[in-house]
Amino acid sequence: MAECRHPDIQRFGEIRCCLSCGEAVFEVTTSEPPLESSPQYRYKPLRHGLGHEIRLIVLFAGEPSDDLSCDITTVNLADRPSYEAVSYTWANSRGHVSLTSEIRCGGSTIAITENCEAALRRLRLRGRNRRLWIDAICIHQNDTEEKSHQVKLMSTIYSNAAQVLAYLGVESPQVTRQLRGVLDFLQDKTGVITSEPCGKENLLTFLHLPYFDRVWIMQEIGLAQLVTLIIGDYEVRWTGDTVSRTLDMCSQLDLRPPSVLRWTPSSRPEEQNDILAVLSKSRNCSAGNPRDKIYALLGLMDSRFSAEFVVDYSLSHTDVFAKLATYCIEKLGRFDILQHCQHVSDPDRHWQNTTRIPSWIPQWDYRHAYEPLPAHFTAVEKQAFASSWHMAPTNPAGLPPRLKLRAHRLDYIVRLIGPTAKHRTPTLPRIAWSALGVPDCQTCTGSKSAPAQCSPAPRAAFQQHRQAVLSALSAAGPGATVFASTHSVGYTHARPLVGDTVWALYGSDVPFVMRLTAGHHELVGACYLSRAGRPFVCQRCGAEAAPWPMQTHIVDIW
Repeated sequence: MAECRHPDIQRFGEIRCCLSCGEAVFEVTTSEPPLESSPQYRYKPLRHGLGHEIRLIVLFAGEPSDDLSCDITTVNLADRPSYEAVSYTWANSRGHVSLTSEIRCGGSTIAITENCEAALRRLRLRGRNRRLWIDAICIHQNDTEEKSHQVKLMSTIYSNAAQVLAYLGVESPQVTRQLRGVLDFLQDKTGVITSEPCGKENLLTFLHLPYFDRVWIMQEIGLAQLVTLIIGDYEVRWTGDTVSRTLDMCSQLDLRPPSVLRWTPSSRPEEQNDILAVLSKSRNCSAGNPRDKIYALLGLMDSRFSAEFVVDYSLSHTDVFAKLATYCIEKLGRFDILQHCQHVSDPDRHWQNTTRIPSWIPQWDYRHAYEPLPAHFTAVEKQAFASSWHMAPTNPAGLPPRLKLRAHRLDYIVRLIGPTAKHRTPTLPRIAWSALGVPDCQTCTGSKSAPAQCSPAPRAAFQQHRQAVLSALSAAGPGATVFASTHSVGYTHARPLVGDTVWALYGSDVPFVMRLTAGHHELVGACYLSRAGRPFVCQRCGAEAAPWPMQTHIVDIW
């Protein structure tokens, strides 16, 4: 009989029993000593067959100057153990992540980062021990299999904790004093943040703390029952009201809030059933391990997807990104994942490099500060485009994964007009306006012997079209590249070149810029193209005058 993995464990008094095989399951919940006396602590393997087994540390009480000392216990989350979870950054304010500090455990030592040491010293109590979960110690960082297993439990670890202690890493008295007004404001005390330079600067200092930049805090704070921010000697409850007050002040001072403010504590995001929405909202967060741009968010996503998408740190981050893209396209039919692709200038990211990152796979570790483009094609237009398309992802030997499909070529980029800027309406040259419509239509010109007829009202309709184009360009935000094409004008947040082509791709709501290289295409990025695929309007009367020319091709996207 095959060994039972104990999938259904129930507790009866002090005995835990597997209902599938009837075997009693014993676990060690007392101190976990090292296997042998050695300077470096040796971890006893967790029993993954039990499903929810984790380690906790008992941080021993001590004075500020005492060395850090702890004990390690093994517990099962199914038993609802009592503990507090620590949320922090491995790196300190200078970005150092070296394991230069240590904590003693049962006669051995565990190497930790300087900021981990600072967090534990701040959290250590003088009068009693404290039971904590902290990743650097509770997970054997050099065991890839264990790390993959434990990361899968992170959402449960943080949601089951009595509270999450969010250590923001501020130990400088000067910075703490600088943030005092912000902290009082968050606690709804006498503190007031004004639009004066000092008030805005202090809020910026708070929002730009390295802690708020970390992708893991999205679920560590978002799933917590109770969150306490720890800044120097200050402790602040992080609640829905606190988040709302911070967002309001960011809006008043025209500041971009960090991604963690998009979700309030103890509440799953409304977007949890939309994988791409969750990933998009965390796009501007950082991760020391690029795989964590996906893994750190699984607890915030649909449970079915989280169960199917196995955490595996033996895969490269490129493989993880490719796995996600393939899953979205093949299993979910989410071709809009292509909207999250963007051509970057870093040669190490180019598909022709030996790393071979295909251009159709979003590089989630590439940070940007803009939202996906609004839908351009209607459902009817998408259905009409898709009627003759098919999609077949392939991976020939020695070549990067390809995306092969039918696509409609809409236009060519003939001129780069320039970047958009904040609070400034873009100016389009005459060549761009001339591309927005045909010179006249049959209604206006009439017969060869009859004079042209042009109604003021339709003429106003064309002016409204021009204004709509300017409004769309203004909504692009700073940094987008405005371009003129053969038939229209548009913009993209990617890096286009003259000669690039604009396409309508299967299942996508927006057009895309692509670049032909050595017989295949590279996806540059999503774009806005005025009236893409729709009839041209008459420059005289504004009526639809001519169909948009499109050519259908089978393209290989590398």
